[in-house]
Amino acid sequence: MNIWTILDLRPTEDEKQIRRAYARLLKKHHPEDDPEGYQRLREAFDEAMKLAKQSLSGMEDGIGFTDDNEEDDGEDNWGDSEDSEDTEDEYGSGEETEEDLLTSPLSRALPKLRWEPEDRLPKKSPAELVEEFMDALDDLYRNFPSRFDLSLWTGLLNSDVLWQLGSQGRLADEVLEYLEEHYFLSGEVWALLDGTFGIKERMGLDPAGFREQYPKVSDYMFRGSLAAKLGYADLLAAEEVEDHEAYLLYREDFALAMQDHKMEDARWALEKALDIFDKDTQILYLQIEFFRQVEDWGKALSACDRILGIFPEDEEIRMIRAGLLLEMDRSAEAREELDRLRQLRPRDPEVLSLSGQCCMRLNEPERARQFYMLMLELRENDMEAIVNLAKLDGYVHGLPKSNKERRSQMRRIQREWGKHSPARTVRRFGQLLLMKWMSLALIAVLHILLAITWNKHVQMPVWTYVNQWVHPPEAPLVLTADELEQLPPGSPVRLNMDKAFYTGTLELELKEKDGDGNNLISYMAQKEAEQRDLFDRLTGYICRGRIGGMSVILLTDYKQSKQIFESGSIEAEGIVREISSPALKAFKDSWAKQGNYGTLSSRDFYVNIRDGLKGSDLHRDVPVIAWFYIVALFLLYVRLIKNIIRNKRFLLYDGDTDRGNA
Repeated sequence: MNIWTILDLRPTEDEKQIRRAYARLLKKHHPEDDPEGYQRLREAFDEAMKLAKQSLSGMEDGIGFTDDNEEDDGEDNWGDSEDSEDTEDEYGSGEETEEDLLTSPLSRALPKLRWEPEDRLPKKSPAELVEEFMDALDDLYRNFPSRFDLSLWTGLLNSDVLWQLGSQGRLADEVLEYLEEHYFLSGEVWALLDGTFGIKERMGLDPAGFREQYPKVSDYMFRGSLAAKLGYADLLAAEEVEDHEAYLLYREDFALAMQDHKMEDARWALEKALDIFDKDTQILYLQIEFFRQVEDWGKALSACDRILGIFPEDEEIRMIRAGLLLEMDRSAEAREELDRLRQLRPRDPEVLSLSGQCCMRLNEPERARQFYMLMLELRENDMEAIVNLAKLDGYVHGLPKSNKERRSQMRRIQREWGKHSPARTVRRFGQLLLMKWMSLALIAVLHILLAITWNKHVQMPVWTYVNQWVHPPEAPLVLTADELEQLPPGSPVRLNMDKAFYTGTLELELKEKDGDGNNLISYMAQKEAEQRDLFDRLTGYICRGRIGGMSVILLTDYKQSKQIFESGSIEAEGIVREISSPALKAFKDSWAKQGNYGTLSSRDFYVNIRDGLKGSDLHRDVPVIAWFYIVALFLLYVRLIKNIIRNKRFLLYDGDTDRGNA
């Protein structure tokens, strides 16, 4: 196929047109997407550029052309020699005819000239071209003023090497590796590099992998960190700096340490940077913030003064300077600075706030009040103004009662801090609670959780529990068997039993689990427990006592069973429990058949005196999780009440009246 057809271009010697056509078609025939199309396009481009250079050389110097007026029977061709055939084979073209070439402007202007090829110069390998480009890039970067010259970068990025190698592949990788180590460039230069090598596009294919491989390129290309946002204007204008790269590295370390709040590292890097160059306004601004954070007010003030010496109209620095003067208790100087700022920014809330603070330090409460009232005009619910007005109120209350100033101020407070309507108070209280919505939501959730836990475990109203805790009730004394038999399970009782004895039966808590996941409770004779070595599972002793002619089964602890063994009687409080264990029921049935020591009740129950009244309606344990909820609610309520007290003036202050009086 004809090279001009591939390039979609009329035959021409204009190298710029050929390059534009190649760049346009390169998007269509990308090496990775269409390798064959790219190969044809590349060969056509190389051949067209070769012809253009040969034609231009022939026009300017007459080199390689001879005058030939003889007829050639229509057989005239470019490149009839063996060298021409070699060239054709090398570039893979070989389809150009005399008619194609003679249609060019140069051929029409010089119809009698025939090109005679000379010995061609040796062609450079891709590796040599890459090395040549990287040497030029390094020379440009190492000359500090040149690395910010856009025209030099434009020339480098439009060089023939890029057209011969392309902007991707090995050259792009070499450039990225270089930029990862040499990244102190302006945003405009980064934009040129991105336009040539498609850095952002490459990053978009694998953002995480690209950032891991080229962290500095990613940072400085997108101006991600504080260090990457710093400029170079002051350093470019300075003639006394010898090692620009060292300064920039120290400056970068300082900015990154500041960003990570590593103040000792930041101090070290700052000192190193200032030893090299101390007139960089970029680092001066950072110095102010650094010295403010380490509370070195004097050095922060010096940095402000240096910036104002360069930029005397910088209002933000003047505001910072006024704040620093207040921190240093130089209130008179701060007032002068603030007076100038109020002329420039009369309704700036920050300027008004600093002015109010300054007046309070200078013992001028009336003037401070004016500034805070003006802040409330600008923003009705400005909390800083409200709090500081409350401080002024507290200041007046702290004056001696006989003080004239106190009486005057109190009259003004009564006039200006008049209470508003209940509806307005409720509305402002709602506004305050709305600002604490997270605390309120947490309180609501804790109340719900506490209610669920309380109903599950305690099963009585809170006030009933508190009343029983303050005034513990006594269990009723049961004197007859009939009274005892009529009591339902769970009832508290107080018993006075005689003819009591230990039955030789033990209560054991086994390792096996029941359906609810609790350890099984079993009952067995003491001898059997000894044989099975289960004494480590012992939880209680089964005894019997008599009340009103009826024998009652008792669950006791060691101390109670010993008392029964020694005295044969016991007086204790306990809870009536239903016999649910088959083993204990079997023991009861066996004792009933024996008929010794009194008649057992026909009901399957026993009295647990081991645990006293624990678990009865007279004594319910509150679980640990419920106590956690109670403590958390208490702390949240304390915090909420403290906030309400702190903002009392916000709730009572009549904003409309105040603004009217002001």
